[in-house]
Amino acid sequence: DVFKLPFADNEFAVSFSSGLLEHYSDDDIIRAVREQLRVARHAIASVPTEHYYYQRNREYGDERAIGKVEWLRLFEKAGRVIEFSASE
Repeated sequence: DVFKLPFADNEFAVSFSSGLLEHYSDDDIIRAVREQLRVARHAIASVPTEHYYYQRNREYGDERAIGKVEWLRLFEKAGRVIEFSASE
């Protein structure tokens, strides 16, 4: 359960998620990242970019198309951003 990870506070240096956050609402993304930051000093997430959607023509799944600026805003609301990288 991404909203209630079974680990102690600061148990890890890094938490990593891939193909997860884009399936949630803005509020749930913030909750999930906050929970990741509770158990780890840093949270890393791999999320689709606009290029991903262009290649797939949005044929499958329920992923939300969120741009780079919006992802950055959500992560900042969740806690902290040290580095943000995305294809232009």
